[in-house]
Amino acid sequence: MDPLREIANAQVERAQALRGEASTELALLLHRAMSPRDVRKALMKERPVLDHLRYLTTDGPDPGVLRDAAMRSGILDCDEGDLAFRSLYPGLDVGVYCANHAVGKPSEPTRLALEQYYVQHAIYGSDAFIYAGWLNHIDDARHLVGELCGDAELEQGDVAFFPSLSDALSAVLSSHRGRLVTTEGHFTTAHYIHQHWAKQTGGEVVIVEQDDQECIQASRIIEALTPDTTVVSLSLVHWRSGWVHEMEPVIEAMLSICPEATLLLDVYQGHGTVPTRFDQLPLKTAMLGGALKQLHGGLGAAYAWCTNALLETHIPDRLGWFAHRDPMAFDPEFVPGDGPQRLHTGPPLVLPISLLSTELKVLASSGFDGSVTSGVARARHVTSALVAYGIEIARNRGMTIRGPDEPGRRGAFFAIEVDDGPFILDGLTAAGVTVDFRPDVAGGSAGLLRVSASAAHFPYEMEFAVDTIARLTGRL
Repeated sequence: MDPLREIANAQVERAQALRGEASTELALLLHRAMSPRDVRKALMKERPVLDHLRYLTTDGPDPGVLRDAAMRSGILDCDEGDLAFRSLYPGLDVGVYCANHAVGKPSEPTRLALEQYYVQHAIYGSDAFIYAGWLNHIDDARHLVGELCGDAELEQGDVAFFPSLSDALSAVLSSHRGRLVTTEGHFTTAHYIHQHWAKQTGGEVVIVEQDDQECIQASRIIEALTPDTTVVSLSLVHWRSGWVHEMEPVIEAMLSICPEATLLLDVYQGHGTVPTRFDQLPLKTAMLGGALKQLHGGLGAAYAWCTNALLETHIPDRLGWFAHRDPMAFDPEFVPGDGPQRLHTGPPLVLPISLLSTELKVLASSGFDGSVTSGVARARHVTSALVAYGIEIARNRGMTIRGPDEPGRRGAFFAIEVDDGPFILDGLTAAGVTVDFRPDVAGGSAGLLRVSASAAHFPYEMEFAVDTIARLTGRL
């Protein structure tokens, strides 16, 4: 057997074993929820199963050991640093996982951060904000997100945290009025929010159409700009095709045509794999992202890095005690806070923010100098090569790729056209391969299988995933 395919098969075997075990736990927990009369006895019954899961091992070969042997024999083109970075993500060895563009699997340090949070919460309670360093966790995350956005020292702006990007976009857009330019390729949540905003404020939404490959050249956006444009709302990476916008010419045109306009840049599909450090930005700019995808941090930690000028002019339409200038004063009269406090309502979600901070440090550890910036640069190099490799294999198997042809315009995933997405997705799941499907028409079967890489992936995984798709579609 091909040694690289043997590694992929070992990952698939691990998925088949572990996912079956996890379902037992879920069944027990469901039973307890339905029969809660004696929770203590139920917990005692579950404890042996839960202990078993905690120390679960598999009988098959260890993919990490196989990778190390393949590297030393020259079959796997990588170095010890690449293997060490991959070892931080044990979940990637549960199957062949190519859905990081949807949900990035967590690193081992994040599990330790979860345990640390529980211990701090249990010991300190309300004192944890001060004595367990929870406030420091939040400040730490602010600077790490600032570095992601090209502002590590938070000199140009500051960061507010939200439960989701939808909340972030709604909050930042709420104080704007006038004419908004966006694209057909923006994510659905943005279209919903834009249209609601227009109805509430009497604003106008101008949607720039995409081409048949679901790409939009910068010139098309620039043509839609007018002196009375007040907001430009774009997704850096299109969620279906993987198209990466050419932001420099768009920004240059905004500064010339509508210099007072605000740029709202959704970086959710890009952060972690696509750099977002620009030479110049509109005076009022927000970058909106979150931890769930290529940052591997899970749900609950979205953010908005906003320039100082945007924060200073923001008029909040949602209030809460943490938006007060001094929340702990418990003043009955509201006094708006400064900077990112203007965007807050309640207190920040400490646990998700701590997990995001941990994952950003893990990403930074992969860079040549230990910075987030260098970690993203490495991730861009790795994922670009993996995506190009996956596309080459898919085309050699006779599959059609929708999206950009230019390597520099691709994000960390690519989209394969299929006629029966749900059927193929079921077959992939059974084969231990995880991608996702996005229909061309709501509820339809034809559409796109999105296949992604991460900075911890290897070429053999892309090949295994694409070949499995080819078999299910009769091309191999």
